[in-house]
Amino acid sequence: MIDKLASILPSILNKLEYSVFTFYPTGSRYFGGVSSESDWDFFVEDSKEVREFLCQMGFESNDAEAYDDSTVVAVWSYYTRSSWDKGLTKIDVQLISEKKFSSKLMVQKLIKDYFGDNGLPGNKQTQREIWKLMLKSLTTLGIV
Repeated sequence: MIDKLASILPSILNKLEYSVFTFYPTGSRYFGGVSSESDWDFFVEDSKEVREFLCQMGFESNDAEAYDDSTVVAVWSYYTRSSWDKGLTKIDVQLISEKKFSSKLMVQKLIKDYFGDNGLPGNKQTQREIWKLMLKSLTTLGIV
């Protein structure tokens, strides 16, 4: 049964990759530090069409406030059945407003360029603070 459930994941990831929308990877699978418990994180520019696409694929609207990221307007999640059991995973897609989308891309690139494939240092809270500091710095400097 686990093999059957785990086989769903590649299908969903392929649908995201080959859709008409551009889903950018983020989180530990992008920045480094992947563990056996890592989920899949992406972001995409928000639109009615993106939300309809995600809904048709079985994604559910989730709590965007949990991300503590001012660029995120909504989060949609896809859960394999019992994703909390047996190490099965979920996929989160952060929807970013058109106005803040270029900021998200720039901060993501700067962090990746600086820290490389070693990943962000520290725990999740430290990583969030690095992200927020980078975004605030670029905003304060008028770069984004």
